[in-house]
Amino acid sequence: MTNRSICRLLILGWGLGLLWGCDSTSTPSLPVPEALKSALTPPATPASLPPAPPVVEEDPVVVYNPEGKRDPFRSLIQIGERKIDPNLPPLERTALSALRLAGIVWGDFGYEALVQTPDGRGYGVEVGTRMGINRGVVSRITPLNLSVEEKTVDILGAVHVATHVLELHPKKERVE
Repeated sequence: MTNRSICRLLILGWGLGLLWGCDSTSTPSLPVPEALKSALTPPATPASLPPAPPVVEEDPVVVYNPEGKRDPFRSLIQIGERKIDPNLPPLERTALSALRLAGIVWGDFGYEALVQTPDGRGYGVEVGTRMGINRGVVSRITPLNLSVEEKTVDILGAVHVATHVLELHPKKERVE
């Protein structure tokens, strides 16, 4: 016999034992001795003693103090605006959607771009400069646009790269 067939026989025997051994209508097969019966019966209380009053236990009063504990109904995942470090450079404190590409300069040194923040200040950027609140990096500068790559990590740990393009003359500003 193989190990598999032995296991099947053991499981079958165990299951049949449960079916026949768990009959609720049967009585115990061994008689209980008289000495054991008398030891198990409670002694009779004398009639002269009054019955003892029932003991009532009071439930302790529990008061919840939430001080110093987090709200259990608040999500562990922070959705919304995150705090931006004021020590970061202005280009890293501003969202990419709020930045405007004001100009592009090129020459023997390559391409450089002038990016304008919402407060009107301009900053020179080149390939490798960090921009945006998600720590994007300028990946390419062409005569018409600037590309910024932002890497994000999802909850499963997969890295996603999003490319944002700032155009020198956005479609809404173009004269046709």
